[in-house]
Amino acid sequence: MNLKHLSALLLFFTSFSLFAEQDFVASEKERQVTRVVAQLMTHLHYEKKPLDDEMSKAVFDEFFKRMDYSKRIFLKSDYDQFSKYRPFLDDMYLQGDLSFAELYFKRFKQRVQERLDYAEKRLAAGMELKHGGVLSLDREEAEWKTSPEELNDLWDRYIENEIINMHIGNLAKKMKMEDKEKKTEEEEAALNEDNGSTEEQVRRRIIFRLTNLLEMERDKFFEMAISMMTGCFDPHSTYFGPKSMEEFEIMMKLSLNGIGATLRNTDGYTKVVRIISGGPADKAKQLKKGDRIIEVQQAGKEPVNVIDMPLSKTISMIRGPKGKVVTLHILRGGVNGVRHVFSIKRDKIDISESAAARSKLFEVERDGATQKVGVIYLPSFYFHPQTKKSCANDVKDEILKLKKEGMQSLVFDLRDNGGGSLSEVIKMTGFFIKEGPVVQVKDYRGEIDVQKDRSDDVVYGGPLTVLVNQHSASASEIFAAAIQDYERGVVIGSADRTHGKGTVQQVYDLERIKQMKELAKKGFKPGELKFTIAKFYRINGGSTQKMGVIPDIILPHFYDKENGGEASLRHSLKYDTIPRARVNKDVSVRSALPELKANSDKRVSTCSDFSELQKELDYYRERYEDKEISLNQEERIDEFKKHYQRNQDRKEVLRRISGRKPKSDEEDDEAEGLEAFSQDGRDEVLLDLYLKEAVEIAIDLEIMSHDKNSNLVIR
Repeated sequence: MNLKHLSALLLFFTSFSLFAEQDFVASEKERQVTRVVAQLMTHLHYEKKPLDDEMSKAVFDEFFKRMDYSKRIFLKSDYDQFSKYRPFLDDMYLQGDLSFAELYFKRFKQRVQERLDYAEKRLAAGMELKHGGVLSLDREEAEWKTSPEELNDLWDRYIENEIINMHIGNLAKKMKMEDKEKKTEEEEAALNEDNGSTEEQVRRRIIFRLTNLLEMERDKFFEMAISMMTGCFDPHSTYFGPKSMEEFEIMMKLSLNGIGATLRNTDGYTKVVRIISGGPADKAKQLKKGDRIIEVQQAGKEPVNVIDMPLSKTISMIRGPKGKVVTLHILRGGVNGVRHVFSIKRDKIDISESAAARSKLFEVERDGATQKVGVIYLPSFYFHPQTKKSCANDVKDEILKLKKEGMQSLVFDLRDNGGGSLSEVIKMTGFFIKEGPVVQVKDYRGEIDVQKDRSDDVVYGGPLTVLVNQHSASASEIFAAAIQDYERGVVIGSADRTHGKGTVQQVYDLERIKQMKELAKKGFKPGELKFTIAKFYRINGGSTQKMGVIPDIILPHFYDKENGGEASLRHSLKYDTIPRARVNKDVSVRSALPELKANSDKRVSTCSDFSELQKELDYYRERYEDKEISLNQEERIDEFKKHYQRNQDRKEVLRRISGRKPKSDEEDDEAEGLEAFSQDGRDEVLLDLYLKEAVEIAIDLEIMSHDKNSNLVIR
């Protein structure tokens, strides 16, 4: 779009209200970074999309969808005024012009301040509920409010919903305290925690959310301004400023220097939600789950109050050099609890331990004989360059251990495995096949690289099943697809397809560019660009992008449309195909699939536990599809009491079908509903209902493999 009308637009927007002195105004260096990133995206991104008028409209829409998805902040007049920029953003980004973003964020903060002022006024007037009626939970297609009065009315509903939620939360706590079920020490502490009055809780929750938006650091605004554009090429392309670079590198390295605690922001307080086993906090035996950190103190300095501070800021203060001491001032027992002061020496934290492969051998009686089925659970395809910690090596060790224990068949559990190292999944696939292609990778130049396992050493050639769900993604899908395409094993799903992430990202350090290197020499870090550079394709030529892997046997499940994988993400790349790769199949389970499926269907249809699971699925589906919520407190409390009683009545049923022991026998966190079916964070593999059926299918496959005329296993 030609920019000849842009100067007039800028004059028009000078009428915007001035705001705080921390308004985002891009520096010349930041404009240079913007220009470089825009040019890189058009030349190096997989699809090589032009940054044109269509893309300009998409970027414009992205600003509003990301910043005000529910249309609770901006007015229709704001949207209409900004719409004049809609055709111009392509040229502006290519020229490093961030004036639209500057004005947008200024107006955003102005509107947030207005919402904060109104919320303060509304809450000061008391907790009386005036509205009744309903609140719509999905406002994506709603119209923008045309006046502050209309927006105030919408906020009245949100505030009243928060008031009702807080009353229900306090009621739930009271009912939980009164029931006679055995509680863990942590549950007792949480129930006895003093969170202040209902009025204080509601006010803190609402005011904190708005204040957090107002106090967003300007560097974050710059990062968002660029990422709005990169995200319109595809949802996995983004820009990292210096602070986000550090966080991303920690995630990739799986290690950091700190105290070894997982923290979460709860209504303005930094709360300890987990103590990492073996870390400094665990060894010191001082900090506990549920503690609220109110001040952080460095050696030789005054303590800094971190109440209402953004979580990222608090975490950066707690992290630091290995061997240095950090002092934490905490409240234990709630917001009015007892104050403690703990000093902890920082150390290196290996955050990959919770991502380690683990296994278990299950012995199942079938027709008078004991069947030994090995299960390997792998939460991610990890590889740690510094320590050489490799998931492929760990899985190999688990396979050999299970074989020594007499394993006759194997279930490989990849549920909730979001992916990881490509080289690791190729190596691991090779444990189950003789040499050959594993995955095809097509880059932005259109060149296809067939990634192969080049070793004919088969670690395990016996009956194999692979268990996946809606959250199995990327490397998990490569593995499941290869096993399926080689007809080497049976893919079983607690979903009708996997996530569908079939793209490859590259992280590009902008300092590699001469112009950016000069900025770095002057002390300005230009950041990094993560962008999509290639796509994965199966051996059969089909992409895993959007399509995912469709299991051979699909078990009853709940499909979350809003988190329905890659296909639910804005700007996700399309599904397509390329020529298939040539492979030699040493086995084929295809002939066994009809019988395996028929046996599974029969078991599922006659199994009382699956009948109970179906009740749970139907219940959650009904609640999920209801997009309106009552603002009548009596109705909501009655509904909650019914829901609470239902959960109490079904608690032992859920524990049983999720593979957990009775509550009286197990000191465990209380996972509710469908969350109980996650293996993540468990110390051992639990035989939940889905895994139990996968084991039964593995036994069926093992029995069928005894037929010498079959070709179901590598002999």
